[in-house]
Amino acid sequence: MCSSDLGGTYSEGTGINDQNEIAGVSSVTGSTLNHLFLYAKGHMSDLGTVAGESFVNALINNRGEIVGSATNSAGVESSFIYRGHSFEKIPLVAAGLNNKGHIAGSYTAANGSSHASLYKDGKLIDLNDLVDPSLTFLTNASGISDNGHIVASGLNGHLYVLTPR
Repeated sequence: MCSSDLGGTYSEGTGINDQNEIAGVSSVTGSTLNHLFLYAKGHMSDLGTVAGESFVNALINNRGEIVGSATNSAGVESSFIYRGHSFEKIPLVAAGLNNKGHIAGSYTAANGSSHASLYKDGKLIDLNDLVDPSLTFLTNASGISDNGHIVASGLNGHLYVLTPR
């Protein structure tokens, strides 16, 4: 057992990979924003934050890619991938990450509706475009396995497992 923090009053690990590396969020002395952190080999590293964004959760895969979701001062949620010592904004709010770097989550369309989505190879894919149109509208994807199975929620409140072809 071990404990660590970045000098603030709060830290929470929200993702772990097979190398026992932990990603999470932590308050930091002198800042009102929660930072992303990586805990590996007994050391907690402050990965920082993106201007005006406070991280609320983090996921990590076996490749060491970290996806963090954050909110800005207006309460708008967004997600970022951290790799190569920098943040890249991604076009969905992340909820799942697999070891291939595929990210499941949702994006908000111009009309305000939430769409279950997948971010893969630099492209945003609306999962509703890939399923039978008679299926209920999918609003969020909350997980993705290494073999591409995605768990998604429908507008009707039911859960669905999407199987890749």
